[in-house]
Amino acid sequence: MFRFNLDRRVIPIVLMAIPCAAVVALGVLAAFPVQMPIGTSPEPRSGAAITQGGTDRPLRGRTDAWVVSGQIATIDSHRFRLEMRVADLQDQSAPDSVRPAVTLSMAGHLMPPVTVPVRRVAPGTFVAEGEVPMSGQWRTYVRLPDGVVQFLVDVGR
Repeated sequence: MFRFNLDRRVIPIVLMAIPCAAVVALGVLAAFPVQMPIGTSPEPRSGAAITQGGTDRPLRGRTDAWVVSGQIATIDSHRFRLEMRVADLQDQSAPDSVRPAVTLSMAGHLMPPVTVPVRRVAPGTFVAEGEVPMSGQWRTYVRLPDGVVQFLVDVGR
């Protein structure tokens, strides 16, 4: 049987090196904060612009196969309602198999993403109602089978 013989002088060095390596690793991770929900694309697909929206402006964006249009209404300082229509590029309503998922993250803040339940109200028409922890500008991600559409929306302002 092989036995590893470790010099006693090395043990304190190893014990000090482990926390130092952890501090360095955390420092590197802190230099690159991630504010995106897990699994979302950092940019809209197909070069689509991020749409700025609020209660007075309609939202519109697209992926390679789908166009998302709608409007967000602020219910109060933390609650909102997003009504959206999903259609193909020929303006035909999305089939039942297409189910968008909606996630919000606070622009400029490191807080957990908010996943919002989405319900289908008619063919290709969906409503997402939810609550965010604070009012302000939120990145809203609408995930579809072929990509993600992003909107910047003001909630509670």
